[in-house]
Amino acid sequence: MKETNKYLKKAEEWAKIILTEEGDVSDRDRKVFESVKNGSYKQWRKENIHRFDKDRTKALIDKELTLKKSKIIQLSNWWYSVAAVFVITMLGTGGYYIYTDMKMLEEQFAVPGSSIAYLEVNQSEKFKLGAKDTIIMFQGAKVKMDSGKLVYVSAANNQEKDKYHTLNVPRNGEYFVQLPDGTKVWINSDSKLGFNSQFKGKSRVVELTGEAYFEVAKDSNKPFIVKTASADVKVLGTEFNVKAYADEEYTYATLKEGKVSVSTSRQNELLNPNEQLVINNTTGENEKRIVDASIYSAWVDGKLVFKDERLEDILLSLSRWYDVSVFYANESIKNRRFSISIDRYKEIRLLLDKMELTNKVSFEMNKNAVVVNEVN
Repeated sequence: MKETNKYLKKAEEWAKIILTEEGDVSDRDRKVFESVKNGSYKQWRKENIHRFDKDRTKALIDKELTLKKSKIIQLSNWWYSVAAVFVITMLGTGGYYIYTDMKMLEEQFAVPGSSIAYLEVNQSEKFKLGAKDTIIMFQGAKVKMDSGKLVYVSAANNQEKDKYHTLNVPRNGEYFVQLPDGTKVWINSDSKLGFNSQFKGKSRVVELTGEAYFEVAKDSNKPFIVKTASADVKVLGTEFNVKAYADEEYTYATLKEGKVSVSTSRQNELLNPNEQLVINNTTGENEKRIVDASIYSAWVDGKLVFKDERLEDILLSLSRWYDVSVFYANESIKNRRFSISIDRYKEIRLLLDKMELTNKVSFEMNKNAVVVNEVN
């Protein structure tokens, strides 16, 4: 019954748009909607859905829905109402098949990530963090979950023993946390951030595997330190991005505002705004670059921005966010470079389509797998 109501409701919405030209459909539905409106749904189905049952019913729907809006909207109000009921009925009768097709197509393509994480306390207790507002009380810490965000409330002169908290963000996820000192952290997919429930002592230390963007609360008496496998980033109050995935060759520290000191096994480097330190995770060698820091923090603002990036690096980032596996027909394709920008919450297919327009590469998708082909 729930599924029936779902497609009947959508049928009614579509009928209203067809008849009145008021309203709009989502990007996900647009191609299907247009094919229903202009009578080419069967052709759309042949191109996109490889399953041909109930053809007789669908043919009837296609035939009836070829009624043009220009004819319908010229009718009197009485006939207008009848036409609306007719379109709704036709969509409702065969709508199940149309929306079943849409559901199948949706399942073929990977969807963007969402706000999801798991909180571990002292590597024992584990909590799944959802979108509901709630308050969690830990020994030495009070934590609020507010619309999918985790906010630690600092308790003055708290003498209770603090605990080590670890936020695990899976593939296809992201999460925001405000630490006990007020520092704001945006954690990217397939990443892990560890920290004490209270920042006692002479410094504020967190441990990062993966990628996170930090907006550090100022405290001149207590520096903030981000520890990764290859480097420590030390700050007093600033905004910066750290990318330190275990399966990547390099660690990146990119400064947006303020100043940071980056310590590696070989040396210390001081970064100014729009500077980036690239560290080889194996050798410890590093290189300082002048960059546009906003590119490396664009994901925090809901954008995917790549400027002259290797295809392999782009698709590695996408694989974490959309939780897809990537396969290359030819290894040489990996080094082709692209510049592209797109809404982070759009379907992956839209981004791949943009890259295909360069005629350098083509993509095949099957559920959560992307096959990359060379274009000669």
